[in-house]
This record gives sequence, structure tokens and C-alpha cells, in this order.
Amino acid sequence: MPLSAKGAKLILMSSMLVIGCSPSTNPVATSASTDTDADADADTEVTSIATACPQFETLYFSCETSSGGHVSICGRNKDSLLDLTYRHNEGGRITLEHHWNSAAGPDGRFTQNAYHRYRTEYNEIGFALLDKEYKIFSHYAAEDGPEMVSRGVRIQDVESGEEIRSLQCMDTQVDEIRKLIPILECDPDSALGCAD
Repeated sequence: MPLSAKGAKLILMSSMLVIGCSPSTNPVATSASTDTDADADADTEVTSIATACPQFETLYFSCETSSGGHVSICGRNKDSLLDLTYRHNEGGRITLEHHWNSAAGPDGRFTQNAYHRYRTEYNEIGFALLDKEYKIFSHYAAEDGPEMVSRGVRIQDVESGEEIRSLQCMDTQVDEIRKLIPILECDPDSALGCAD
């Protein structure tokens, strides 16, 4: 379900539409958007521009994209509360940051889809934001020949399902999104289905 306009704040920056959200240190933070606070506590400092993850978060996914940017999924899973943040970095600046906490309810939530069989593993983590759906994918197939590995981000129109943009990972530093599959709810609208 797309995040309502109330739950997102649009910022026009360098002729680019940027959606800014920042995680809160409050364990029951919502998916509402805010500007990044330059005066954030020291424990929320970003470890590097490359990962764009605060030191207290686990890095689940990190790669350099075909556009020259960087995408990452960071999070915490503590006391039955899941806290996830997707970040897209271009030119050393975070151009899109989407944060969701499981206590916030379904708006803006992250979902999963997975398909696993012998020498085949497709894992996807997604979220909808306004009129777009973002799917971070990690696909591996070697059942019928040489290994084929594909990772990246697909951006689709929520209503039509039409692909708007696809960013392929050129250099993947971390791919641990499989660990999120048993934690997140399945997206029943995906043709990929859900792992048992």
C-alpha cells in the first residue's frame, strides 16, 4: 500500500525530486518523513558515505549501482521491533531515504518475496512510497548451467506495475537480505510468491 502524502515530505533539491526521511532514536518511530538533522547524536553518525548506515545498525545490503550511485538497507531488530532504512546515495549525497518501524503500522512498510529451489534463490525486499514501488532484489540461478547473479533496485509505478527505472548492482559489498525474509510480511501481490 503506498505511503500517503501525509507520510512523506517532498523536497526539491538540485532540480531533482528528493524524498527525505530520517530514522529516529525513538524505538517506536513512525514512517513519517523528516529532514536529516545535522545535529544528530554522535551514536547516529554515519560510518561512511559508502554504506550510509549509522554504527548501531546492521547492514543488510550495500552495492554500487550502474548509475554511479550507492544503495543500502540498514536496520535493527530488537525487542520484537524491526526498524529498517533504505538509502540511495548519488554524488556523495543521500537522495532518497525511506525509514519504517514495525510499530508504525502498514503505511510505508517493507515487505518480502522469495522463491528458493535447488541452485536457485530469488529474494526481494520492497516498499511503496507515494506512487512508486521499490524492489531491492538479489537473484541467483545455476540450475540449468553457469551461475547467474543479478542484484539491484527496480522502481515501478504502483498502479500500472510498469517499470520506471532499474538500477543494476555493479559492485556488491553486502548481500544479507535473505535474513530479512523470515522477519518481514510477504507481499501477496508479487508473482514471485513467498518462501515457506
